[in-house]
Amino acid sequence: MFLKKTRVLGTLIVLTLIVSLLGGCGKKESVDSSNGGKDEKVAAKRLHLTMWSAQDTDYIASEVPKKNIVKSWLTKETNVDLDNIFGNGGGSLDSKLTQLLAADNLPHLLRTSALTHLTKLDEAEKLWTLTPEMLQEYAPHVWEKIPDYMWEQATIDGKIMGIPFNLGVQKGISDDISEKLYDAASLPNSDVMFAGHTSVWVRDDILKKIYPEAKTYDELVELLNEKNEPIGEEIMDVPIKTTQDYIDFFYKVKELNLKEGDKPVYAFGYNGGDNWMALSFFGADLMGYRGHYYTGSWDPINERVRLNLLEPIFKESALVQNRLIRDKVFEPESLVHTQAQFVEKVKNGLYACAILSYVGQPDIINKELKDAGKDFQYRPLYTQIPNKKEYPDYNERPTWYDMVGLLKTIKKDDLPQVLNWIDVQFTDEFEDVYYWGSKEDGLYIEENGKRKFNDEKFNKYFVDMDTSKSNLSEFEGLANDQCTVYTRFMLQSEYYPVVYNDNIKYLPTNMSGFKFKMSSPHVKDLQYFPPAHPWSPEFADIPELQEFWNARQQWEDPFKLVFVAKSDEEFEEKWQKATDTLKSVADIDKMLDQMTEIAKKEADKLKELNK
Repeated sequence: MFLKKTRVLGTLIVLTLIVSLLGGCGKKESVDSSNGGKDEKVAAKRLHLTMWSAQDTDYIASEVPKKNIVKSWLTKETNVDLDNIFGNGGGSLDSKLTQLLAADNLPHLLRTSALTHLTKLDEAEKLWTLTPEMLQEYAPHVWEKIPDYMWEQATIDGKIMGIPFNLGVQKGISDDISEKLYDAASLPNSDVMFAGHTSVWVRDDILKKIYPEAKTYDELVELLNEKNEPIGEEIMDVPIKTTQDYIDFFYKVKELNLKEGDKPVYAFGYNGGDNWMALSFFGADLMGYRGHYYTGSWDPINERVRLNLLEPIFKESALVQNRLIRDKVFEPESLVHTQAQFVEKVKNGLYACAILSYVGQPDIINKELKDAGKDFQYRPLYTQIPNKKEYPDYNERPTWYDMVGLLKTIKKDDLPQVLNWIDVQFTDEFEDVYYWGSKEDGLYIEENGKRKFNDEKFNKYFVDMDTSKSNLSEFEGLANDQCTVYTRFMLQSEYYPVVYNDNIKYLPTNMSGFKFKMSSPHVKDLQYFPPAHPWSPEFADIPELQEFWNARQQWEDPFKLVFVAKSDEEFEEKWQKATDTLKSVADIDKMLDQMTEIAKKEADKLKELNK
């Protein structure tokens, strides 16, 4: 049964075990979790690692705390330091990969969500691939906790390409997730917003000028504190119910002729990166295809994988945005911004609307605005534009958010130590330290199964969930994955303070209080779709897909150029050139046929979840 964690290994892993162990160790062994299950052997040699966080256009760490007791504890236990983390330098992932390969300047670790990036490194003989035996010996907690079907997804030609981590609190991951943790940490999709963090946020002062009945951020927070339950329905207080309503709203913003200082306020601005913000997040909200990315999605009507850049609605989405840019409703200059420029303009209020996930945590951003004396804050803008029937809202099938690959810049003899470093982060003891510090740190006392920090500032932030006057740099590295990327099993655990103390509070962010309840009609009827993204591990060995993905910058850039067209006619010419380029990099029809064949098989595994 798909919902249960089985002990049956995938075919490729079984074959590997048979060859290597002559039939031994054919199923997972339980790990002794006494003393946290931690390996007591600490290597004498200190390792210093670097990580390429390929998820990030340009990795920007949070302010580093003066004292990081979590990182210090992990280093003490493993003798491994993660010294440096970098992103794509403002460019695309593929460009950065080509640059690093050409310069022979690869880091030790690669963090990615796309298995194809690891297979490319494997082809270049730059990646250490893993085996079940290695993981069972040097990373037993990792081997035990990752569901078997995920190991199958991470395995190509009998080789495990990397280690999944940062699994979301979602169905199909583990039978051990408590209802308390699920209520506190899960983020259900809905037919109003997709995965929360991709939603559009709006300056509340500008919103009220156009829709006086709309609530301010503070009014939403007051309502949230009063109810202490998700208030997604109450945020649907803006009467934008069609694409034209949305467009009209943006023009009304322009007509206000607002300024911050001597600078004009635009209705929307981009972060200067790839097409993801424009076509996958904002465009989806604008046109009604939430959750369906331009790189690919599942077509439930025709039961096939489609490449949405070749679909009419995505062209229409780009054209509508191009017209808004031409009319200077959206800021034209933002198309070539750096990430830092985008963040600065959002924090200075130069955009009426923005996707705040590209900037940071919304409640912290709003705190910074208040501290800076601004007379506005950002609140979610949940429109009521329904998804088109051919692009229905849906749930993603359970998977990981990140995978870490071990590159051959790590010496072979050091692999066990690096695997142990990852393994320790999968233990209960690490989760305990991650949220509370070690007992030796003496940060808390425990009575009657509940904990209290000795410093009230810590209690207010972590236990009472009041983040209004604090930032993560003040808390000695606790629960701070932004300054050091930890390779933890799940994004939250049973040691999460509000879960540990049975004191669940809903935060004024779209990741908690501003979501929808599981019982909401906007949530409960959504179906699970099979994989359809080019980075989905099931498709990693399709040659045409590898050609398509490896040539991403070649076809990505022409689509970025369509937004600077000076007329509809020029837009048409640029769009045609972009689609021609896309079709030239690989046999797209063959690629989609092969992806569809695999996706249909995967759809059978989702039947239990869709009952």
